[in-house]
Formats: sequence, C-alpha cells, structure tokens
Amino acid sequence: MRPRIYYSSQHLWAANRWTDEAASMEEAFDGSPRFDIEHRSFVASAVFSAVAFLEAAVNELFQDAYDEHLAYIAPLDPDVRSSLAEFWRIIAEHNIHARSRFGTTEKYEIALALTHREGIDHESELHRNVRLAIRLQNALVHYKPSTLMQIDTSGFEDELHGKFRLNRLMSDTEHPFFPDKALGAGCAQWTVSVCRAYADACFGAIGMKPNYQTAVFDKRD
Repeated sequence: MRPRIYYSSQHLWAANRWTDEAASMEEAFDGSPRFDIEHRSFVASAVFSAVAFLEAAVNELFQDAYDEHLAYIAPLDPDVRSSLAEFWRIIAEHNIHARSRFGTTEKYEIALALTHREGIDHESELHRNVRLAIRLQNALVHYKPSTLMQIDTSGFEDELHGKFRLNRLMSDTEHPFFPDKALGAGCAQWTVSVCRAYADACFGAIGMKPNYQTAVFDKRD
C-alpha cells in the first residue's frame, strides 16, 4: 500500500504547538498589560490550525473510501465504505467545487448517517462548542474592524464568555473582549480541545482510528 499524507495530523500538531507558545508567553507575563503581535499570531494560528484539522480529518475519511485506501478504514464494513465513496463521487461529479460547499460538521453528520451511526445531538454541549469554535475561526478569517467598546449584537461574544480564561497580556485593560481579551492561550487551548473532542466522538462512533490518533512526529529542535 503506497503511503499517503494526512494533513489532519499536521494541523493538529501545529495547533498544539501554537497553543504552547502562547501559553509560554503568558506564563512569563510581567504584569504590564500590552498587545503583542507574536502572541496574537500564535493564538490565531492555533485557532486556524484546529479548525483546519477538523475539516481535513473528515475529508480524509471520504477520500480514503473513494480511493479504496484501507490503511485506516479497513475496520468499516465494505458496504459502508462503498456508501462513503459513492457520496464523495456524486458531489464531485455534480460540481467540482461541491465538496467545499458542505459545512465541516455537515460532513461529519453525513459520514455518521452513511455508517448507520447516530449523529451528535445538536443541543449537546459538544455540538454547540464545535459550532462556536468554527464561528470563532470565521470571525478571524472574515474579521471586520469595529469601534472600540461597540456593543456586539450578534450574541457571539456572549457565547464565548466563560468558555476559557482570558488573555493574561490584556485582561486588565479597557480593550474590548473580542478580539483582545478573548484571544489568549486559554482560547487557543479551548478551540483545540473542542475540535479534537468532536472528531474523536465522531470517529469513535464510526468505529475507526484515523491517522491523527496514531501519528507520531519526531520533533527536532
């Protein structure tokens, strides 16, 4: 069997690394509130990588089924693998860009349905949290500047409040909750944990261990 590259594992490793970097900066905080561009880049990179991991992992499932690459999907019933492959084939033939038009959690729900497994309850904390994590990533990707102290009417900030500890570098300032106080190591860790927990729950229900659960990287300083 020829080797394949599974980017989900690399995204997950990166998300954890950026989180650790942000945490180290906050641990060394000397008590003088400040904006630090390096710290902000670590946190944003962790959020981006965590959500990218979530998307890559489910795409890898479908692509493995489509290509009949059995390294990780061998435990699945052949008929189930065929159903996953057929879905991936149909939407690709319908429109070359169709695969990207399904939301990330929608793809997991489809995978669970095709493998005859119960989906994640939309009212569960796990589902609400992963949707909020994706919304956080989208807020950064599609960020629009707003006047300081402007009231958030979308409910986004209210949902984030209390999910994680605030950015120690700016928690005692008069800066707005988002992005300045929210984007810290706590936020990064929460996003990574939520995305990992959701993926683990889905793949556990499907009955397989994907690459990201087994990959080991030899990190060299």
